Formats: sequence, structure tokens, C-alpha cells
Amino acid sequence: MRSDLSKAAHTFNPEEVNEGRDPTGPRRCRGLARAWRLWREGWRAWGARAGLADLGLLVAILAVYAPVLVRGGFVWDDTVLLDRNSLVTGEATLATVWTREDFPLSVVVFAALHAWLGKSPTVFHWVNALLHFVAALLLRRVLVRAGLGAAGTAAFWFALHPVAVMSVAWISELKNTLSLVLALGSALCWFRFSEGFLAGAAFPREGRREPGVWAFLGLSWFLFALALLAKTSVVGLPVALLAWVYWRRGRCPAWALAGSAPLFVLALGMGLRTVWLHTHQVLTGAVLPEVEGWWSHGSRAGWVWWFYLSKAVWPLELCLLYPQRSWNEEGLRAAMPLIGWGVVVVLAAVAALRGRRGGIAWLAAYTASVFPVLGFFPVYFFAMAPVSDHFAYFALGMVAAGVAWVVAACGRSVTGAGLRWIRWLGTGGVVAGILLLGGLSQQRARLFGDELTLWEATLRCNSAAWPAHNNLGAILAERGDVVGAMEHFRRALELYPQNAAAHLNLGRVLGAMGRWKEAEEHFRNAVALKPRDEAARRWLAEALENLGRLEEAAAELRAALALKEDVAIRVDLAAVLRRAGDLAGAVTELSAAMMQAPTDVDVLSNLAWLLATGYDAKLRDPVQAVQLARRACALDPENARARGTLAAALAAAGQFEAAAAEAEQAAELAAGRGDLQFAEINRRLGALYRQGRAYFEPPPRPAEVPAD
Repeated sequence: MRSDLSKAAHTFNPEEVNEGRDPTGPRRCRGLARAWRLWREGWRAWGARAGLADLGLLVAILAVYAPVLVRGGFVWDDTVLLDRNSLVTGEATLATVWTREDFPLSVVVFAALHAWLGKSPTVFHWVNALLHFVAALLLRRVLVRAGLGAAGTAAFWFALHPVAVMSVAWISELKNTLSLVLALGSALCWFRFSEGFLAGAAFPREGRREPGVWAFLGLSWFLFALALLAKTSVVGLPVALLAWVYWRRGRCPAWALAGSAPLFVLALGMGLRTVWLHTHQVLTGAVLPEVEGWWSHGSRAGWVWWFYLSKAVWPLELCLLYPQRSWNEEGLRAAMPLIGWGVVVVLAAVAALRGRRGGIAWLAAYTASVFPVLGFFPVYFFAMAPVSDHFAYFALGMVAAGVAWVVAACGRSVTGAGLRWIRWLGTGGVVAGILLLGGLSQQRARLFGDELTLWEATLRCNSAAWPAHNNLGAILAERGDVVGAMEHFRRALELYPQNAAAHLNLGRVLGAMGRWKEAEEHFRNAVALKPRDEAARRWLAEALENLGRLEEAAAELRAALALKEDVAIRVDLAAVLRRAGDLAGAVTELSAAMMQAPTDVDVLSNLAWLLATGYDAKLRDPVQAVQLARRACALDPENARARGTLAAALAAAGQFEAAAAEAEQAAELAAGRGDLQFAEINRRLGALYRQGRAYFEPPPRPAEVPAD
């Protein structure tokens, strides 16, 4: 009897209750508890085995990207993603950003980092480098789960590869690193879900026996959705997961198809959404290279397929913007990339029929990773270059899987032959190759340290890169080299006449030189190319105003205001209306601007000035003018113009002594800041106020057209 009780006590396991096997426990918590325990155990095992390798990987990445981590700045459109971020500008909210942006999760991350850490390029470079490090760690785990050897070697190869530099050193491509981290997390969860079925169990009985796998499947779907919201370049992940199942089982069983179906639905939905956004919004005014017929599309796809693979294998002669090329050539030479791709597929299929399924599985995964950028879908970047390194970031992970398989296969062959010295020699060669990749990557990362270096390097490898000419011209214009800037802007327009930014930049330079008639032509071209760009319309309005065509200038500003409700546009419109003799319209616009921005000192001061000094006595309101001017001075006590406006308002209200005192204070503030002209104006006005006289503006004279 005692032995029976002892046996019963020994066989009773309290953990079985925690696992949900106690029929009295809450059934709905079983799967999540099991999933959490398995994940925690796996994490501990990982840390115990690979902590030193992880530290080495981190040190290697920081060493390679030290040029941008220490002194890297913003380049190209980095500041656009911060200054014009729809969440930062208030054009979108956390509720609406998901439907209006191409990569909404990345927009949210950019806005959050901007709000928490400020506009520091160093912070963003570090965040991007650390995301790349996490991606390399997850890639190693994915390769281990996939059953591939040499996963650590492949992770180092991926982390230090020069093709990845554009995604890591360019702050704008934080969306690349973020989406890959989430996609690899989704893949890890998928592998954990699949492990219960690869042993041969039938769907769905095994899943019911081990409830935790269903939690991993749901988490895989969720992480993949987040990855697509960060950037849709990872749409090929479901194909890669099914290819892995086929490689392991020789077929795609029902459980794999059912588990991956939501992933395909998410990929299709987000992919179509991205295509729609590019077609109807992003591509406005852009002209993509013409590709005529399906044969040309196929030839282009074949060339791009081989290009990304070749740069992964032989990463030399990399360029930020690769030269454009014609896709409408005929003949065998143009078709060779597509024919070569077909030959590789046939050979891999034949090998699969003989039981060697690795080749066809890898081809499917790699092709899916580059499919979005093969040229079948409209992408704005194609107007600048046919290919780009940042398009290959996700595909580089797929090539890393091939590297892992090749290195592991070579190691097994050498070990089987008993040639240990060759194995050591091969290990040394692999280490040397990875170090060489790191050196090339560090050299390339230096180019992203500042814009001038980046664009000069781009023109060295592609003299026809019109964005490089335009951006280099903008840098020279900021440095005062107007002649050099104009040369680059004109060259950019020769290469790509549809370049609205170059038209706008050239018009601004001409305007600064007083050549407003020439500037008007370029501003009109910019508006024609991008009719929904309010900045182009504002510059066109400025040119028209300087040419004396005030009614046309006001019409352009109203069109800009219809595109974007902006206080600055209303202030510009009020100034034009004031010059045109429509004082009532100017007061109306400034009043509307004050309703939008009640704490804007310039708006308050301008409106108070018109109400105090306007040439139309019917529109004057000295009492309100004093109130507005006092509010402006309270917001910015050191603002000389607000003080001068308060002085004019007090004089209009009959308080001449106070007006003279405010005018003298405005003169002192202006002189202290070096604005001697404004200081002299206020001294003269102060003398007028001491005589008991207020200042009123004279009616505007008819506008004169300046000689161009």
C-alpha cells in the first residue's frame, strides 16, 4: 500500500497543472502559457550558446558603420521624413496615418524618435545600426531553425555586406531595417509553429495536442502585418516559408497552406495598396522609362534578377544611382539574362525531381524577395535608376541562406574526406572574405557622412545621375556658388526635363539674381509637373508679384491655400492683396490666419498694423489693434517689429506719449540686433508721435513691372 502511494506521488507532476492538463484549469490560457514558456526557454538557450558571437557581431557592425555613427549627418530626403512627416506637421493623426501613408509604421517610428530624442542625425544612425544588428541576430536564428549549417557565418556575411550599407547608413531606409526585423520575427514564429508538423503528424491533431503552436502562428501573422506596414518590400516572405516547407517535406501539406494563407492575403492586400498609392499619388509628375511589350518586361526582369544576385556575390562598383538603360532592345543579347534564368530554373527542377530540392526552394525564395522590384510594378525610384542597393536588403537575407548552405556543404565534404587541413584553410578564407567585406562596407559608409561627398561620389560612378546634379546644385546654392549651382540645375533638366525640383531650384536661383521673367517660366513648369505642390505655386506667386502681376499672384496663392491650409500662405496672400489695393481682403486673410494660429506673433503684428495704419479709415480699429499688438509683445517681448506695431496702434488710439516710448524701445531692440534701417524708421515715427500725429499708410500706387 505504501509503495502504491509513493508511486502515485512520484508520478504526479505539479507542472502539468500549469501546462493546462488539469481539467479544472482555464482552458483559454493554455496555449499562451505554453508559448511563453517555450519562447523563454529558447531565449535562455540562445543566450547561453551564442552570447560571445553576438557581442562580436555587434562590435563588427559598430566598427564598420563608425563613420556615420560618429559624424554622420542627414542626406538626401532624410530631413523630409522628419520635417514633412505627416504626424509631425499635424496633417495626420495616429488614427489616420495608417490609410494615407505608404509605410505608416515607419512614419510613426520616425515621428516618435523625433518627439522623444529630437532631430539628431546621430541618434537616427545609431537606431538604424542597432536595427541592422537585430536583423543579423534574427537571421542567424532563422537559419538555425531552418536546419541550415554555418548560420553564424551567414549572419556575419549579411551584417558586413557592402550592399546593406545603403539601407543602414541612409537614415531614410530605417524602414528597411525595421521591416526586415519584423519579417524575420514572423519567420521565427512560423518555424516554431511548423516544428510540430514536420515530424510527420497529421493536421490538425498535433496542433491540438500542443496548443502553444497556434499562439506562435497568430504571432507570425501579426508580426508580418507590422513588417508590411513598415515597408511592403517583404511581401515575398510567405513564398520563402512555403519553399522551406517544400524543401523539408518534398511537398506543401495542408497545414502549411492553411497556416500561410493569411500571410498571402496580407501580402496581396498591402502590395496592391502600395501599387495604388504609387500610381495615384507618388508618381505624380514622374516619367518612368518606357518598356514596350511583355518580352521587354521579361528581359528587364531577368537582367534585374541577375544584377542583384551578382552584386551580392561580387559587391564591387556599387553606386547610389546606377545608370539608366534601354529595355526595348531586341535580339539574343537582350534576352540572355531571361534565358539564363530559365536554364537555372530548369536545372533546379530536374535536381528536385531527383530528390535534391534545395536549389528550387532557394530559387523560389530569392525570386520572391526581388519580385516587387523586377519592373512589373510602378516605383518612383525607377525614374532615377533601374536598380538600387536598398531594394536588395531583403533579398540579401535570402542570399545569406544560400551562403550558409554552401559553406556548410563544403565543410561536410571536407570533413567526410578527412582533409582537416583544407577545412582550416577554408575557415581562414571565409574569415578573410568577411573581413574584406567589412572593409569595403566601411569605405562605402564614409560616403554617407555628408551630402557633398555622397553626390560627388555618385557623379563619379554615374555622370548622368540627374538627382545628384540637382542636389549638388542645391548644396552649392546654399554655399553662395550661384554659377556652379545653375550649371548643375541646367544639367539635371537636360537629363530629365520632368524634374520639378530642378525647375523649382533653378527658378529660385534666377529669382535671387533678379531675373524673375526667366524664373517664372521654370516655376510654371514645376507647377505643371506637380500641380498639387503648394510650394511651387507659392514661388510662382512670388515671381508674379515681383513682376507686378498681383491678381495672378493672388490667384496662385489661393490655389496653394486650397491644396494646404497654411498660415504662411495666408500671410503671403494678405501681403499681395494689400499691395493690390484690397485692404479688406488682406484684413480678412490675416483674421483667418489668427484663428488658425492665435499665438503667431507675426500674424498678430501684421493684423494690428493694418487695423492701426490702414489707408482706408473705414477698416481701422485702433482699440483692437492695441489689443492685438499688446498680445504679440507679451508673447515675444524682444520682438522689435511687434513693439513698433504697438507704437503705431497707440498713436492711432490717441495715446501719443506711450506710442513714442514704444517706438523708442523698438528702435533700441532693432539696433541691438543690427537692423539699423528699422531702428531709424522707428526713431522718425517716434518723433511724429511726439508731435501728436499718428501714422497712416498712403494708398498703394499702380504696380510697375520691373525690367527683367
